[in-house]
Amino acid sequence: MINTASTYQKWNFWANFYENLWVQGVSLKPTRRHLLQSLEKLVTPGQPCRLLDVGCGTGQMIRDILHAFPQVPFHITGIDYAEGMLRQAEKNLADFPCVSLYQLDAHAIQKTAQPFDIIVCTHSFPYYQNQAQVMHRFHEVLSPEGNLLLAQAASESWYDKAALFFVSLTTGKAHYPAQTTLATMTQGLFHMASVTPIRERWFMPSILSFHFKKKVAS
Repeated sequence: MINTASTYQKWNFWANFYENLWVQGVSLKPTRRHLLQSLEKLVTPGQPCRLLDVGCGTGQMIRDILHAFPQVPFHITGIDYAEGMLRQAEKNLADFPCVSLYQLDAHAIQKTAQPFDIIVCTHSFPYYQNQAQVMHRFHEVLSPEGNLLLAQAASESWYDKAALFFVSLTTGKAHYPAQTTLATMTQGLFHMASVTPIRERWFMPSILSFHFKKKVAS
């Protein structure tokens, strides 16, 4: 996360209200729904899967995954920098012993148990201070056949930039990389297997869902 005191305080403030915000219906829920569709192609009933949720917030994505794939023996690690978000996640995920939660900055995910088969990162990537470094961290902690599912708002147009400026007034400082920027950022680290736009409401800025496959040096 962009570790300014104001950004940290904002996410701690929103923790108690996060799952009831209006943006859930127009952005966050559609994103999670799409990622579940992507995950369906990557997991197998009965086959263990180590998954890392970066920027797990209140644990919504983790809950959705466990409910959607009850026959997959997951071991899930969730990290978030905001203590308030993690407190809510601990309450929401108390009944799931396969989940471990840690207060960590995304730049320090090498401190988690690894390697992971899948990393999911939904809407938190724009708030990371050194995004290129975080991509390297993702690459480091993924298994050789690992997959990264990344979904975020993206500055693909002037409309996106204007809309996201107003979003930042509520959520704090952020940088929303466009598809071309992410392609450059991941060069040599990942193969971009797919890019899918998620836009259920016309007034929303561009939201893109990326499936990256880890590249391994030959």
